[in-house]
Amino acid sequence: MSDVMGQLRQLVGTWEGIGRGTFPTIDPFEYTEKMVIHAIGNDPLLYYEQYTWRNNASGQKIAAHQECGFIRPISGNSIELTNGQNSGRTEILVGTIEQRGTEIFLNLTSKHIAYDERMIASSRVFRLVEGQLEYSTGMATVSVPQIQPHLHATLQKVVERVAECVV
Repeated sequence: MSDVMGQLRQLVGTWEGIGRGTFPTIDPFEYTEKMVIHAIGNDPLLYYEQYTWRNNASGQKIAAHQECGFIRPISGNSIELTNGQNSGRTEILVGTIEQRGTEIFLNLTSKHIAYDERMIASSRVFRLVEGQLEYSTGMATVSVPQIQPHLHATLQKVVERVAECVV
């Protein structure tokens, strides 16, 4: 499990970028995103926060989606992602993590979805390569029962500066 945590810890940081959304029942859209991933001491899990914004008709940036949750190893190279979303939906996704050279892949599929009767299933794929975090999501709903692409974003790691105190 320590190898898996070593791989997961490479996701730690603040990531920002642009994403695009689509689904058979909605018009395509673009959004801005910030994802912050924290290690929690030596605990074998990561905590993450995800924020997205869309521009309204007048060009103002408005909050669109928020979620937070945990990513943790469960056995071997298996991992679990649990989250709560501002819509009230909660999800548990399970899958695997794999390192191919310098690239890290997380491939997850929903095990449980609650508090959103529209949702049947969801999937997430994360790819960390050369300092860039790409991810895509898919979903199946009661009106579109097969998993279809929904979101795709490319995020860059933000170098956070710590203020220095000069005496």
